[in-house]
Amino acid sequence: MAIYNMVLLATIAFLVNTTPLTAVHPIPRNSVAVDHPAAYADSGTLPSRRLRSTKLSDNGEERAGLFQSKVNKSIKLLKLASEGQSPASAFSALRLTMGKGNVISKSEFGTWFQYVTAITNKNDWEKATLEVLSKYHTDKALIDMIQKAKGGTRKETATQLENALFGKWFDEHFWPKDAMEKVLKVNMRDTEAKPYITRIWDAYSDYFYKRRPDLKVF
Repeated sequence: MAIYNMVLLATIAFLVNTTPLTAVHPIPRNSVAVDHPAAYADSGTLPSRRLRSTKLSDNGEERAGLFQSKVNKSIKLLKLASEGQSPASAFSALRLTMGKGNVISKSEFGTWFQYVTAITNKNDWEKATLEVLSKYHTDKALIDMIQKAKGGTRKETATQLENALFGKWFDEHFWPKDAMEKVLKVNMRDTEAKPYITRIWDAYSDYFYKRRPDLKVF
């Protein structure tokens, strides 16, 4: 499966890199329609709906920008694959070990996360990802970054990472109360006083009891 994913990444990178940008910008800015009645041409005026061409052109430019972003990401993925980078070395190569701020919200993190999930087996990406992140961040810092990233453009990735981190806590036999006190270093009273803590408490409690419904007290 890992080999298949890498071949797929390489194919995508090649196709994206060789597709002309004009494909996503089909409407020139100053283009005019040719299906208007002759009366419009004679009068030197155009109907008001012609103004839409500028908006469509702007949208085309936006699509071109998004397309170029995908091209750049595909090139980075292909480069990492061709160099045989491990999850840890790829993390460094993308300069994710440097700088401040929420690493999960960075565009390079999305590239790295996609690379790791492609080169590892389906059930191994969680371990590989957390092993690298844990070298630079505590679980407390990670869950904090994850919660913040869930409110942005990387919600899906952040949710996957949250489940991976919850799985780690579960395997370490942390009950929800243990996670609050041993990982987040908070008193249980804070779960009611602070909405941020409450969200983590609720999310991990749901995860924990879904895996061990026999322990849930009704």
